[in-house]
Amino acid sequence: MKERYVDFSFMVCCARQGMDVIGGFHLINADRERLEKTMTALHLFEPDMVIPCHCTGELAVAMLRDALGERVSPASAGMTYCF
Repeated sequence: MKERYVDFSFMVCCARQGMDVIGGFHLINADRERLEKTMTALHLFEPDMVIPCHCTGELAVAMLRDALGERVSPASAGMTYCF
């Protein structure tokens, strides 16, 4: 069910272009299958930027970077974003 949150967010926003995804993805303890499903879902939505927070975990951030390249920008304390 958790992997549907991104899908729901895009449905509510009524757009799939010009979107950024920011948050703690809580993947730090995720198994390989869950990580792969998450990467596939995010890749399909083609977000402009993905900003994972600390609870995403280092492995998941590395996988995000492999899947989405420069569109991944890990968040850290004190960062400010303007949308």
